[in-house]
Amino acid sequence: MNKKHIAAILAVTGSILICLSVVLAVISTGNKNIIGGADLPTFVYVFFYERKGIFSTLAFCGIISLIASAIVWLRKRKQ
Repeated sequence: MNKKHIAAILAVTGSILICLSVVLAVISTGNKNIIGGADLPTFVYVFFYERKGIFSTLAFCGIISLIASAIVWLRKRKQ
């Protein structure tokens, strides 16, 4: 497997992790019974603190995967 494929796999994995974490956090925020409705502060709380921070952890892993993909892609271009 060459570096082009590795960079593509890392980029796709990172994008999926980021999108999945945001979608799951939005769904979890929508399921809250809060008087006045759930808005941005509720989303931020759910994203970072609900279920021991699993949504933010998924997003950070996705960001790390995207950064690794960019590094692999740039190193491929230098050679």
